[in-house]
Amino acid sequence: MAKKVRIKKAGSKEYWYADKIGEVFEVAQSPVFCEKYEVIEGWRKPCKLLDKDDVSTIREIDGVLYEEVERMAGIGEIIINPDDGIPTKVTAVSGNSVYVERYLTVDEDGIEVVSVVGVRHGYYRVLEPIDVTPTDELLEIIANLTRRVHELERENKRLRDDVTETLGTITDLLRRRDRRIDEINDKAEMLIDDVVLLDERTEGLR
Repeated sequence: MAKKVRIKKAGSKEYWYADKIGEVFEVAQSPVFCEKYEVIEGWRKPCKLLDKDDVSTIREIDGVLYEEVERMAGIGEIIINPDDGIPTKVTAVSGNSVYVERYLTVDEDGIEVVSVVGVRHGYYRVLEPIDVTPTDELLEIIANLTRRVHELERENKRLRDDVTETLGTITDLLRRRDRRIDEINDKAEMLIDDVVLLDERTEGLR
């Protein structure tokens, strides 16, 4: 059965998820390793495995993501009993249990309806909402990156314009050079013709 988990740590820096702390993945129980989950990504082979000790379960309630945390709950917090999977709110806390808003479930045999008003410590998980709202610091980082991208785009445009202008100048200089070479060649041919003509005229005087 598929479920969502959140990476809370990596047992080794060599694990593929060592740089993905805090990210959420959809997983299923590994059929080979009881202590591992398989990440569901189209069931590619080889499968990506997650150590169960390195993740926490994620539940979605009314569009809000919650992370299951093993600790003592406080009044007003939402808890869940993994045995029945029903979330409920804590109304009071005693030394050995929490009292919750009453709900109905069934016994282990799935026959008798049971009214639950409390759960002993150690038999529930606290559901902590995952804050997906960007922090002011993150928003500032995004804004700075956006400004930097715009600056780089302007700089890139300026460089392109400079290169285009430089290429235009070089092209113009090359054209001027070619025209000057043509002029020099024309004058050289005229001088050669004059020398030949002069040589012919002076041939009889020699």
